[in-house]
Amino acid sequence: MASTTRSAPVGRAAGAPRALPAVLEVVPASMPRRLAGAFVDGLLILALVALVWSQVAPSGAPVQVRIDATTGERIMMGQSLFNPDWLSVLTFAVAAVYFIVFLAVAGRTPGGWAVGIRCIRADTGGRPGWSASTRRWLVILGIPAVIGLLPVIGSWAWLLTLVVAVTPLADRSGRMQGIHDRAAGDLVVYDR
Repeated sequence: MASTTRSAPVGRAAGAPRALPAVLEVVPASMPRRLAGAFVDGLLILALVALVWSQVAPSGAPVQVRIDATTGERIMMGQSLFNPDWLSVLTFAVAAVYFIVFLAVAGRTPGGWAVGIRCIRADTGGRPGWSASTRRWLVILGIPAVIGLLPVIGSWAWLLTLVVAVTPLADRSGRMQGIHDRAAGDLVVYDR
């Protein structure tokens, strides 16, 4: 099912006459295709995080465990700064750079390329750009990641990402725009 979107003139020089808006014919990407692309991206991000972590985290750092004779408390000595909490920070940073840069520069992530979908601006059909890519990432991953730091509700923050990811199914316009798509002003469409 093709969705028609009006597009605004792009790259008009100052003082040049306004061109009539063109009609952009696009086919919104299906939910299974979008989820498959996200799965591929998730695997690539995990591989990147593992690669970076293996290079910066010390291996076999000596750690001494002392046990207080009076209280029985264990005291760790010589621990590295690279504890599992830093792994979360690294994953957050890698995911942010991965999604924002690929969407802003190429209009798609490697996962989107693998499954034949692309992210375009709803008004022009061009690449989303830096601002839209950042807004999109914040809504689907950034805000839930920050909520994940909160006590009590933090462990349930992944549900917010899941709900946002499937909101394109609730779009009755036929454009398959989720909350994150609307926040960024973009569409996810077939590219092949």
